[in-house]
Amino acid sequence: GTKGWEPLCGYYHRSCLPGLHRQMAGSNRSFQSWLAKIPITPYRLLPASMLFNCNTPNDWGKVK
Repeated sequence: GTKGWEPLCGYYHRSCLPGLHRQMAGSNRSFQSWLAKIPITPYRLLPASMLFNCNTPNDWGKVK
């Protein structure tokens, strides 16, 4: 299926802060939900393999 963005690997302009504060103050504090509300521009100059999301021993086996 389609995966969401990895928020840690992102640059956010300070103009995003008011919307993020509103999101965190509300009942839905999902960062992914907030990301769906702002314009996103993927940074494509890095190979996708550099940003591989490694969460399990099986994932680690893929990058070793």
